[in-house]
Amino acid sequence: MALVLCDVGPRDGLQNEAETFEPAVRADLVNRLAATGVPRIEAASFVRGDRVPQMSGAEEVVAGIARRDGTEYSGLVLNEQGYERFAASGLDRLNVTLGATEEFNRRNANASLDEAIARVESILAAADRPATVTISVAFGCPFEGRVDPARVTELAGRFDGPEVVLADTIGVAAPHEVRDLLTRTKAAGFHGHNTRNTGYANALAALEAGARVLDASVGGLGG
Repeated sequence: MALVLCDVGPRDGLQNEAETFEPAVRADLVNRLAATGVPRIEAASFVRGDRVPQMSGAEEVVAGIARRDGTEYSGLVLNEQGYERFAASGLDRLNVTLGATEEFNRRNANASLDEAIARVESILAAADRPATVTISVAFGCPFEGRVDPARVTELAGRFDGPEVVLADTIGVAAPHEVRDLLTRTKAAGFHGHNTRNTGYANALAALEAGARVLDASVGGLGG
């Protein structure tokens, strides 16, 4: 199963970069991806438009999607406010995320690690549809460096109901680390980056460790 993150970047033929972020353009991309037979697409991120303008207008994106049988449409949330918007959207799957380190959560979501965990648990308790928990910076953090696998294992173990995806957010993992951590946590999926040309090898290592979900992205550097 592939999980495609649709954060649209520059496309040829458009007048300027701002135009690439228009909800209608992003909805069109979602529709075109669905037409290829991709089984799951992350269609929108319910975040603050003033903070992340390239992801603004999530509701407009969802409204522009021509839903297809056989495709599961998911939405990303970081907090309770985002979840309320997601819940009203009618998307099929919730994707809620938190970081594995204290500083990443503070920089990315204005919360301590304990507060981020509590947020996720509260959102999951309210969720009425399938959910994925993505643990960001599971292998390395831009602020705290390498992340202790035991910490990630303990964190993943808190979420035994929803699907868990481990994210190599800054692309520092090696294949043996991906294989070992997915085996330890029994995580369902892997989100990788090809920053150091290890992304493809890491994806294969994740599959070898039993991953059923791989994140991929389209649209250039985008969001």
